[in-house]
Amino acid sequence: MLCLNKVPVHVKQEPIYTEGDHGRDEQDGELVKRRMVLSAMYDVLPVYGSVAFWRAIEAPGEDVLPLEVLVRCVRTAVSRGDDSGRKRIFEVIFRRLHVTNECWANTVLKTMNLQGVEQSALVCDLYADLCECIMRALTDERLHVCLECW
Repeated sequence: MLCLNKVPVHVKQEPIYTEGDHGRDEQDGELVKRRMVLSAMYDVLPVYGSVAFWRAIEAPGEDVLPLEVLVRCVRTAVSRGDDSGRKRIFEVIFRRLHVTNECWANTVLKTMNLQGVEQSALVCDLYADLCECIMRALTDERLHVCLECW
């Protein structure tokens, strides 16, 4: 039997640049530009809930919205109490993240000595837990300011 316990993760934060490095100003400028682009993309979306809005949210190929914009749309759905809209946007987000999240779950479980059938079952469980954690984080009002920085 496999027992997965929560393990605290300690991250050592180190500055990327030294005080004398001028690259930081350039990086901050790029971040500001990125936030402005994301904000503009969100602002030009059609009226929430309209057919055109859903077409933009679910656009395929080169027209896909950045995940940051989709997250802001999820928060809009939550603030409006639109449960079906929230689920629909999450579906788009998870379709985009599926391969990456599944690879992560497989990589985690490959570090354990498991049989094929056992690993397959646990991959599904771990993937589902990851999706649930993402949904909770993106809909948690206490994290609203931390996650939405533009």
